[in-house]
Amino acid sequence: MNRRLAALANAHGVSTWYEDWRHRRVEVAPETVVGVLGLLGVDATSPTAIADALAAARAVDRNALPETVVLTHGRSRALPGPGVLTLEDGGRRPVDGELPANLPLGWHRLACADREVTVVVVPRRLPVPPRAWGWMLQLYALTSERSWGMGDLGDLAEFTEWAGANGAGLVLLNPLHAVGPAHPVATSPYSPASRRFVNPLYLRVSDTAAYRAADPATRAVVDALRPDRGP
Repeated sequence: MNRRLAALANAHGVSTWYEDWRHRRVEVAPETVVGVLGLLGVDATSPTAIADALAAARAVDRNALPETVVLTHGRSRALPGPGVLTLEDGGRRPVDGELPANLPLGWHRLACADREVTVVVVPRRLPVPPRAWGWMLQLYALTSERSWGMGDLGDLAEFTEWAGANGAGLVLLNPLHAVGPAHPVATSPYSPASRRFVNPLYLRVSDTAAYRAADPATRAVVDALRPDRGP
């Protein structure tokens, strides 16, 4: 790849290579880099355009703030001027031309140079997670005497309690997200339409507040809807 094009891409945060699944370095095609830069509003379609864009990028203040500043804990960062940092816990701290190295971990807000940006302070190294074993299961297949033809959240609660008591550290499940609330209803549990809600098919009817508050006659009507488990 042309050295100037690579420098221009680097100035705008565009990768010019990546590591594939075999840990081999793969160079990105120059036309792809030019196309991505174009989407960012940077003309790199000719040597002259590349030179002009590179000169403009180098003229930008090195301390200019991006929308999100990621700062490793224990390190500082120069700023274009003084400002006020609002910490994640609500505390406020004045900063004079530099983000200090002793900021607490978390998501903070910085008001500086007539802008307000997010400051994320991250740890130098993540702790090694504890080793654990567990179960992988499809909830709809985890049936019991109390479920209505398919596994439900009540079955899941009983299973996780049993698994934890026997030393398991995790339970891996199929998606439990809600499907589209319109006909025809998707028959596959792998077609979630929302990550905000759980699929109501996994509710244990007898554990819901509405069922418990219902009068005996209403409960009898609901109970009659339960699929026949057969002999």
